[in-house]
Amino acid sequence: MERKTTTGIMLTLLSIGMLTLAFNIQLVKANVSVTRAVHNIDTGLDYTRIQEAIDAPETLDGHTILVDAGTYYENVFLYKSLKLIGENPETTIVDGSGIGDGIHVIANNVMINGFTFQNGYGGISLSYSSGDTITNNRITLNQIGVTLDGSSNCNLIERNHVADNVEGIKLYSSSYNIINANQVVENVGVGIRLDYSTDNLVSHNNATLNVYCGIQLVYSEHSNVKKNVATLNQIGIALHASERNVIEDNEVTHNSEGILLTFSNCNRIEANEAVENGNGIRLYYSSSNKVSHNIASDNSEGISVQFSYDNKLEDNLAVSNSYCGIHLVESEYTIVQMNIASLNAEDGIVLHSSNNNKITENMIERNYRGITLVESDYNRIEANTCVDNTRWGIVVDGSEHNVIEENIATRNQHGGIILYYSSYNKVEQNEATNNGEYGIILYGSDNNKIEENQAKKNNYGIYLFASSNNIIEKNVAAKNRMYGIAVAQDEGINSNNNKIEQNKALTNEEFDLYWDMTGMGNIWENNRYKTKNW
Repeated sequence: MERKTTTGIMLTLLSIGMLTLAFNIQLVKANVSVTRAVHNIDTGLDYTRIQEAIDAPETLDGHTILVDAGTYYENVFLYKSLKLIGENPETTIVDGSGIGDGIHVIANNVMINGFTFQNGYGGISLSYSSGDTITNNRITLNQIGVTLDGSSNCNLIERNHVADNVEGIKLYSSSYNIINANQVVENVGVGIRLDYSTDNLVSHNNATLNVYCGIQLVYSEHSNVKKNVATLNQIGIALHASERNVIEDNEVTHNSEGILLTFSNCNRIEANEAVENGNGIRLYYSSSNKVSHNIASDNSEGISVQFSYDNKLEDNLAVSNSYCGIHLVESEYTIVQMNIASLNAEDGIVLHSSNNNKITENMIERNYRGITLVESDYNRIEANTCVDNTRWGIVVDGSEHNVIEENIATRNQHGGIILYYSSYNKVEQNEATNNGEYGIILYGSDNNKIEENQAKKNNYGIYLFASSNNIIEKNVAAKNRMYGIAVAQDEGINSNNNKIEQNKALTNEEFDLYWDMTGMGNIWENNRYKTKNW
């Protein structure tokens, strides 16, 4: 009996001990599983997950949620006006697990600061949201880093690092937002893209090493893109079908295309540095734009206008490009004014198949050729200074009905002004002086009028080769080293029926007037001269 009582007591004590151990184990397990790393500082309540803190009935608009360092595998849905603050953007990570947005915001007046958002469809997505501040976050490895969809009115996206996404920052149908001082680098598509968006400011961003484009506006209007760096992209800054935007004071370097406008009208491109790109600034099927005060240097072409109308290129510096400074291709009614085009390997300014343009008051120096027209008609080339070019100051090649007026073409190694197989042009009141060979030369060119020009101190003042039916009148051809005015055949083609009258051809070293005795019907009348060869 005594033994049975003892055994019962021992079993009872053993059972109590086991229950106590199990209870302690459960307490330890509970303490391990409950890590409350998300804190509402307004209520003092702590939570295990970000979404739990948002959903809590105690969490109200205007509250601040602090999130400790750690990785949170969540697709956060933010529908309250809260401040979400991570402990450190390097260590406070929201991972979208590849199934949705890291955080999707539909509330207004939200702040998100100090997180990494990764591995989501969108890193941070704002949908019909306004007044938000998104700062100091790392957004990486998403389809789209930051999205604003229908989100307008004072959203600020600032000082974020947006890298290695398919697209970096994208605005769709969103207006009056600020995208400022972000590092948008190494994204597969576009760094910063505005689609169907208006009145946004994109400033002080670094858009570098994006595979396609640094900054792109598509069907977007009235936005200002300023003081950004866009480098080592395929395209630095691109506008497509976008109007009335201002692209200013950006540094655009080492891209295949620097600044590219396609089908975009009424924009201002000003005070940018487009350096060491394939093309510096290019307008393609884009009209009524103003391109001014830019530096376009060390590109293939400095500024190129293709298939475009009514643009104005003013006060740009287009220098040291491997082909040309300014290039017009099949473009009309363009004003090219007060630009400096120098040290370009081929042409300072060149027009191909471009009509009705005005090239005026430009400084063109130390190029291979100064201003060149190729198969371009009805243009006005006036009041330009073409100096120290290797070949010619002004070249008119296969072109008709142009006016070459009041230009200075001096110290060009081969000649001042040449008309080459060109007809019905008017060359008047130009100074063609101190050129290596010719002041003004017509080669294979008919029905032109050369009037009131100063052709002095060249080898030859005015020379016609194989050119007919031209009027040479009221010019001064003086102090040239060979002939003042000369008419001659070339390769069996005579110069016929030219009218040379009322010119002053004096103090030329060989002959004031020279005729090679070929051709017929040339009229020399009322000229002032002292010597001639016939």
